[in-house]
Amino acid sequence: MPCVETESNRALRIEDFKDYRSFLFESFQRRKRDNPRYSYRLLAGKLALDVAHVHRILNGRNHLSSEAAHRMASVLALDEKAARHLIDLVGSTRHRSAAGPGCRSGGSPG
Repeated sequence: MPCVETESNRALRIEDFKDYRSFLFESFQRRKRDNPRYSYRLLAGKLALDVAHVHRILNGRNHLSSEAAHRMASVLALDEKAARHLIDLVGSTRHRSAAGPGCRSGGSPG
């Protein structure tokens, strides 16, 4: 019987995500589903980050640093292309956030 690819068993590809944090959250959820003992604390330990900070990252409220993005790529065992994409997304998202909500090129705020 052929294996049917479903949403839950399809391989995650970071290239399919616009926000790296959505990718990280989905990756975490899949690992948690496969291993109920997987936790924010375990992931935080592997990344050398505070548990609360990891929770805020995965829930879209904080960003990874460039260094943590490299560690995350390693933890997720991403290939070179996917790791580069993750690191680029982290950098571009952090850059957009630093500009602030009212800073748009070619126009006035608001």
